[in-house]
Amino acid sequence: MKAVYFTGGADPAAAIKNIAADMTMHEPARLVARLVAAAGQPAWLYRFGHVDESLRPKAGAEHSSELPHLFGTLNVTATINRPTSSLAPTGSSRTVS
Repeated sequence: MKAVYFTGGADPAAAIKNIAADMTMHEPARLVARLVAAAGQPAWLYRFGHVDESLRPKAGAEHSSELPHLFGTLNVTATINRPTSSLAPTGSSRTVS
């Protein structure tokens, strides 16, 4: 584990964050994909790492940050003080099925 997470003088806090992400997000997803594939069904995994320029310099894409790209709502900015009706999606040129 040290060779994977603590190489090259890696920041211990960043290494612990990466370990936690692997344990709680990445490995469970890989397990489900393996089980689905073992049952004879197709399974896909993806990793989204894009960080918008306005949010840089940031360590990486946060959980669910791919959703505006997926649903075509990049022009919608959510804030706590905006009414929910103003957060309605504007539509997407892609169909997800």
